Amino acid sequence: RNPGYGNDLRALELCKRVLLDLKALKLVAVTVNWNRAEDTIACVQSLKAQSLPLNKIIVVENGSDEEPSFISRNPFDDIEVLETGKNLGFGAGANAGMKRALAMGADYVLLINNDTIADVKMLETLLEESQKEGFAISAPLIYYHDNPNEVWSAGGHICQVFGLPLNAHHRKNPPSVNTQRSFLTGCCLLFSKFAIEKLGFFVEDYFMYYEDLDYMARARQAGIKIGLVPSAKLWHKEAQSSGGYLNPKERYWSARSLMKYSKRATKWWNAIPLWAHRAISVFLWTLRLLLKGKPDALKAYWQGLREGLKA
Repeated sequence: RNPGYGNDLRALELCKRVLLDLKALKLVAVTVNWNRAEDTIACVQSLKAQSLPLNKIIVVENGSDEEPSFISRNPFDDIEVLETGKNLGFGAGANAGMKRALAMGADYVLLINNDTIADVKMLETLLEESQKEGFAISAPLIYYHDNPNEVWSAGGHICQVFGLPLNAHHRKNPPSVNTQRSFLTGCCLLFSKFAIEKLGFFVEDYFMYYEDLDYMARARQAGIKIGLVPSAKLWHKEAQSSGGYLNPKERYWSARSLMKYSKRATKWWNAIPLWAHRAISVFLWTLRLLLKGKPDALKAYWQGLREGLKA
């Protein structure tokens, strides 16, 4: 007689109950498309291949202006395409999809960048571990698409003095176990219905970048539990929507949104260190772009700084 047999049976029944509970939940994925239809198609294919099936996949067509568009190339007849009519920016496009998901009765909403590829067990692992840990918002461990064993983001912690995550991505020493965070990138987030109802939606006037940090700062203030699930995996093609890292468009929107966020993050007690930190950052970015011979990106960067401060 195997003395552990009864324990094995109980563990098996527990696993079955957990799986049944997961399947009883309504799960909706939302991705925002702006041009680059091939990336969106690949992302949706990885979502359709998930070991835990989604109830619905919503593609928010955010005013793409190049052909062939996702609308003309869409090979899927079982997803919902939500057209905004113009490019509203990431935050507003994501909000439109998330609102539609909640209207469908979603218990969880997976917001995922269209330039990502999900591991086949990502959703199942993310949801199961989030429920175990009590994470109302969670994220997988995100790797570079072109260097699939190198970590792009493992989340981080927001420093209240500077208003920023000092290590936004923990790329060098990512955790190997579920870890509570105060910052997770908006590249891929699993929201519980509770979290959205408590916090609302993204601030839309960032247009691109920093809406995720703004949301995480609000979540921390509200006491929402946020966490990384490193056993869930995702691969990311970095900065595709802005033309690539250090592209003028990427530098413009990053600088503009940082200034807008910084004004919101400024309190009476952190104003001096926060803006001293920003001044040093501006100097270093200016030097970096000069040394790399990127005058167009430098010009766009300074334009973004000025417009963000004025907005």
